[in-house]
Amino acid sequence: MAAAAMYKRALNAFFLKVHPDFFHHNAQQQTVNQNSVAQLNELLAWAREFKQGTLRAPPATSISFSFYRRIDEDEGGGADAVTAQRTVRTSETGSSGVERESGDDRPKESFFAKRGYRAADWTSDGSDFGGVDSGGGSAVHQDSRTVLIHSTFELPQGFVASESNRGLVERSVNKFLRDLLRRAECIDSVTESMSVAEDAAAARREAKPLRRRRADPRVKAKSGGKTLLDEAGEAMSMQWTLTSVPTLEELMDADQVLFAKTLSPLQCSAALHTLRASLGELHYDQWSSMPLVIDDHFAIGTDITGGLTVPWDFRPLQFVSFLHQNAAAIAQCRTLTMTLATEVEQLIAELCTALELDDVLISCSHKEAMNVLRLLHRNKELLHGYGLTNLTLEIGMRHATRANGVVIIDVSMKTTEELREWLRALHGKLDLQRKLYSVSKQMLETTMWHLKEFRDMVEPGGVDAFVNNDCTYAQRLAWAKELFRIGPALAHWDWQEFTFLLSPELDVDWSRRQLKLPHNFDGDALVRYVEDVQQSAKERAKEALLRASAARRLSEEELRAQAHAADLQLNDDPSEAENKEQVRQQFLEDPLVPGTQPVSEAMRHLYRRSSPHMDEYMTSSEERVDPLSVERPLSHAVTFNSDTEAEEQLKWEGFYQEPYVDQMPTGDLDDMAHTYRLTNRWHREAAAKKLLDELQSTYGKKSRRFDYQKMGDVLEINNARVQPKGFPVVARGVRQGEG
Repeated sequence: MAAAAMYKRALNAFFLKVHPDFFHHNAQQQTVNQNSVAQLNELLAWAREFKQGTLRAPPATSISFSFYRRIDEDEGGGADAVTAQRTVRTSETGSSGVERESGDDRPKESFFAKRGYRAADWTSDGSDFGGVDSGGGSAVHQDSRTVLIHSTFELPQGFVASESNRGLVERSVNKFLRDLLRRAECIDSVTESMSVAEDAAAARREAKPLRRRRADPRVKAKSGGKTLLDEAGEAMSMQWTLTSVPTLEELMDADQVLFAKTLSPLQCSAALHTLRASLGELHYDQWSSMPLVIDDHFAIGTDITGGLTVPWDFRPLQFVSFLHQNAAAIAQCRTLTMTLATEVEQLIAELCTALELDDVLISCSHKEAMNVLRLLHRNKELLHGYGLTNLTLEIGMRHATRANGVVIIDVSMKTTEELREWLRALHGKLDLQRKLYSVSKQMLETTMWHLKEFRDMVEPGGVDAFVNNDCTYAQRLAWAKELFRIGPALAHWDWQEFTFLLSPELDVDWSRRQLKLPHNFDGDALVRYVEDVQQSAKERAKEALLRASAARRLSEEELRAQAHAADLQLNDDPSEAENKEQVRQQFLEDPLVPGTQPVSEAMRHLYRRSSPHMDEYMTSSEERVDPLSVERPLSHAVTFNSDTEAEEQLKWEGFYQEPYVDQMPTGDLDDMAHTYRLTNRWHREAAAKKLLDELQSTYGKKSRRFDYQKMGDVLEINNARVQPKGFPVVARGVRQGEG
C-alpha cells in the first residue's frame, strides 16, 4: 500500500506539471500537451485491457511523447539559468526497453537530493552537455517557466499480442512511465527502485513456469496488487476523464434522450422541463453511457439494450432513489452493454483489417447482427476468396446492393452454406459494385473538399449538403461546386449566423438565418439577390438617418425660437399656444422616424449645453464614436502586476498625504496635483532612497559611498530659491492684498 501511495503522489505531481490548462498563455505548448495526453490515454487504455486479457495489437510498437512541464516555484530563481544550458540527464534505463550501460556506479539520487551537486555532476560527465540524449528522451529549455521533455515507449522487435507477453507489456509500460516521471522530475529514487523491484520479481516469476505455484488470493489482497500501470490508469481517469454533465441539447443531439410513441406532446414537454431544470442533480456519472427512454414506468434495459426507462412525470428524488436501489442491476446492464459494444467493435475492426473494408454498417438490431458478424468473422478467408474486399458492408433486413456500391447482407443468415450460396450469387456483381463504390467515394471526397474550401472562404455558421437524403451524390457535388464558385463573391459579407442547406426548393429565410438552396440553383442570381438586399438595406438606413437628422434640426429650431421669445419676454396668445401644443402632441404621437422622439433628443441636447462636462458620461449619445472610450482614459482601467506596485504608485501620487496647497494657485485640480508631486518632501526622499538602494545593490555598500549627493541636489528642488517651472514666484509668507 505504501508503494501505491508513492506512485499516486508521483503521478499526481506529473499531471499537475503538464496539465494543458496551465499553458493557456501559449497555444502551441497547450496543443502539444493535449495531443500527448491523448496519446498517453490511448496507450494506458490498451495496456490495461491487454493486462486484463483483451489481446489486441498495440497502437504502435514505438510511440514518442513530448510534454511541456512547468518549473516549480521551489526550484528557485536559478532554475531559469540552469535549464537554459542543460539537457536532462539520460536515464539509467532508457525508454527504448534496453538497459543503458553507465560508467559510474553511483546509486541513483532523487531530484531533491542531487540539486546540491548537480553542476559538479554535469561538469564531471561531459556527455550530458552534448545536447543529444543517448536514451529514449531528452529535455530542451524553452522559456523561463517551461521545459520540453521527450520520452519514447518501445516494445521489442517482433512483438506479438499473445498470452505469454502480458507481463512484458506491463513491464514495458512501467519502464516508460518511470522514465517519463524521472524526466519530469516527479519521482524519487525510493519510488523508482520499488517499481523496478516489482517488475524484476514479476519477470522472475514468469521465467520459472514449471515451479510456479497456485496463486494465494490472501497474499495478493495483503500486498494490494496495484502496480505503476494501474495507478497511472486511475490517475489519468481522475485527472482527464471526469464525466462532465452535458446540457439537455447535447444529450438530445447525441440520441441519449428518447421518447415512447405513446406519449403526448404535453407529457414530452413536461419530462424535458424536469430534465432541463434538474439535470445537475440526477447523478449523471452513474448513467452517462446509457440512453434515457421517457415512458410511463421505471425499467432497466427493457426497451433498448443498455437503456434506462423512466416515467414522464418523474421527480429528481425518485430518479436518484431508483439509481441507488438498482445500482447493481444498472452496473450489470452497463457491463453487458459495454461487452456487447466492445465485441461488435472488435469484430468490425478485424473484418475491416482482413478484407480492407472501409466500414461495416448495421441498420438493424445489434443483438441480431452479432450472429452475422461472428459468421463473417469465422469465414474471412472465404469472403476474401470470393473477392468481397475494398467495399463497405451493411447488415440489414434483406440481401441487396445499393447504387453507391454498398453490399447489404441479410441479418437472418445463420450458416456457412447460406453464406456460400449468397457469395456465389453475388460474385458476378462484385466488380461493378467496387467500381460504383470507388466512384461514389471519390464524389463524396470531392464534395467535402469543396464544402471545406467554401467554409474557409465565406466562414458561414454552417453548411450542410447531407440534410436532404433525396439528392444523389452527383447533385450534392454540383451544389458544392456552385457554392465554391460563388464563394469569393459572398466573402465580402458576414455570414457567421447563416446556414446554407441543400433543399428541394429555394427558400431564403432571413429571420431564421437560413438559405435553403436546390441542387441546381444559379449562383450568379443568388449573388445579385444578396447585393440588391444589401443595397436596399443601405438606402433604408440612410433615409432613416436623414429623417432623424431633419427631425432633430426641426426640434432644435423650435427650442431656439422658444428661448428667443422667452429672452424677449414675448407671450403668445392662448389660442396660438394651444395650436402649438396640439402640433407638438401630434409630433410626439406620430414622429417622422418610427421609434425616435425628437423632443427627447432636443431636451438631451439642451442638458448637454447646460452641463458640458457631463457630455462624455452620457450613455445614449448619437455620435458614432463614443467619447468615453476615446477622449478620457479611465483610472479604474489601470492594472498593476502586484499589490506592492499598486501601493508604490499610490504613494508616488500622494494618495495617503494631505493635499499641500499653500503658496500655489488653487485654480485647477490637475495643476495642484502636479505642483504637489514636485514639491512634497516625502516623494523626494523616497526617490533618493530608492536610487541609493539600487546603486548599493549594484555596486555594494562598502566599496563606494553615494551618500554625499542626494536626489534633491540633482533636481535642484532642495534650493528654496528655485521655483517650480511654469508657476509664478510667490513671496513667502505674504498673502495677496496685504502688501
